[in-house]
Amino acid sequence: MAQFFHQARYGSVGQTHTMKPTMMMKGAHVYTTSAHPLGASDKPIFENRGGRLYATTFHPGGANPHAQYDIRGTAVHTTVHHADHNHAAPHVYELKPHE
Repeated sequence: MAQFFHQARYGSVGQTHTMKPTMMMKGAHVYTTSAHPLGASDKPIFENRGGRLYATTFHPGGANPHAQYDIRGTAVHTTVHHADHNHAAPHVYELKPHE
């Protein structure tokens, strides 16, 4: 079953906001959706390894050995290795199953 990344607050990562999910996780792979600023991807841009999301070679910035996101329950937080990380900010995405 796919899970969708819904922005948790206005002006989230990338300074864009939409009510539509911007990313989707199927198994251990994360893809962008048509609501994402980059458009829908057919190749995974992130890989979930133990609740941490790592950029793949298909990510626009290339693969990265450092996790960009940390999944805690249904909340998705940026890590210190993400360009838009803010320690004071709450999580940036809520994971929700497809409805």
